Amino acid sequence: MIVLCGGQGTRIRSELGDKLPGVLADVNGRPLLAHVLDQVLKLRPRTVILAVGWRGSRVRNAIGKFWRSTPVEYSQEARPLGTAGALREALSRIEKDRSVLVTYGNSFVDAEGPACTWTTFLKNATAKVVLGASEVSDAAKLTRLVTNASGRVIGFPRPTPGRAHVFAGTFCLSYATAQKVQGRDDVDIELDLFSALMNDEMFAYRLPGPFYSAATPLGLARTRQYLLNPIYLG
Repeated sequence: MIVLCGGQGTRIRSELGDKLPGVLADVNGRPLLAHVLDQVLKLRPRTVILAVGWRGSRVRNAIGKFWRSTPVEYSQEARPLGTAGALREALSRIEKDRSVLVTYGNSFVDAEGPACTWTTFLKNATAKVVLGASEVSDAAKLTRLVTNASGRVIGFPRPTPGRAHVFAGTFCLSYATAQKVQGRDDVDIELDLFSALMNDEMFAYRLPGPFYSAATPLGLARTRQYLLNPIYLG
């Protein structure tokens, strides 16, 4: 399991001060990443790889080498690589011929079920890419996705207000597809990589729990509220 943790948290800088990366924003007395890792462990990964960048040492100090007995490794960017570049760096630590689960360190998904649920879906759907999808009440600043009747992703419309299914910050790649993560250092996963891979049998997996992007002040506030009182806020 790879968790992308390299963002500076620019949009929530007022919450962080000058020395903390976005994944260490305070959420009810704990770092945001601690809550994310608690959810990640519900997927029962054998190892968690944190792809860190700016202030990566702060993340290492906060999380350590194990999280609730699960080994934690670190992939450190020497320079800003963009989300796809950070993923490419971390892939060198993944065993060959294994599917790769990836999540954003600033996205809270109330995950359920072991990782094998994802990989089984990957095999049964003959998919090469599976995106976690969640229905939200306002998709204005999120990555919307459209699927056909079989669940195959056929488009990423421009963000618009209103209820829609969106990419929920978690996805699974076949190993062969993961090897296509190449190119410039500034490649963005959602803007560039997903669009390029859409012809490679990309499917959506509807997640049963809520999703919040804590990269914005509103998303961070909703994440805090949900964790205090787990009622889905949409």
